[in-house]
Amino acid sequence: MANSTQKREDGLYLREAKLPEDFEGIVDVGAKAFALDPVFMFWGNVMEITDTGLKPENDQNLRVFMTFLLKTCIDMKARFTVICDPAANDKVVSAAYWVPPNERIALYQVGRLLRCGAIGFIKAWGIRGIDRITTQYLDKCHHSFQAEFKKRGLKRSVDDTWYLNLAMTDPAYQGKGLMSLLVREMFALNPEGIYTIEATTPKVKDQYAHLGFELISTFTLGKGVAGEDGLPKQGEEATGMPVSPMIRWPASWASKDQTA
Repeated sequence: MANSTQKREDGLYLREAKLPEDFEGIVDVGAKAFALDPVFMFWGNVMEITDTGLKPENDQNLRVFMTFLLKTCIDMKARFTVICDPAANDKVVSAAYWVPPNERIALYQVGRLLRCGAIGFIKAWGIRGIDRITTQYLDKCHHSFQAEFKKRGLKRSVDDTWYLNLAMTDPAYQGKGLMSLLVREMFALNPEGIYTIEATTPKVKDQYAHLGFELISTFTLGKGVAGEDGLPKQGEEATGMPVSPMIRWPASWASKDQTA
């Protein structure tokens, strides 16, 4: 795909990421954006938060995971787009990871995972964290997507889609429409692609629906052991967190048979 640069009236501008130059900036944005995200706190076994947010050890573990995730996406030949602020020394303030069709890393590809830093990730979040991400989250999302494809008679795998692995914005820059800019830029480049994502909060689900993603199902993560905030809970407070797999179909499918 061709490089794309877009500048806004407020001076913020979108461009494709430059790696490795942007690596630390992207990790920093991810750690800030998802510090209090319920699903990420559940994955990371966060037991409690302070008045100022995550404890230092939990923040460090999150950054280890963000580093691992970014490396895996690089290995999967993802397309990275970022939004930068020239008034703050061109720092990255928002980013998106787009994993191309048929480029997923399978769990049995141990060598690839180790090369991306799996050992550090395992030490940070432990076996429980891995189980929560894979068995309790990714496997259920994959099943939901495949069930939807089967229902529509689509003769392809969900792996044959563009996967929005992460879209994130520094909290200081949220509410400016930056996520929408990142997503719409990709749609404009490839309007006939099929895009898959998972929304992990009701707010994010509504945002993606506004961008054209269709809700296909919702399941509850952590029910019985965690609350809606992702922290450990018991009894009636252990409601868990809603996870909503969503798909954005090709623009032309609005008026055509969706059985390609």
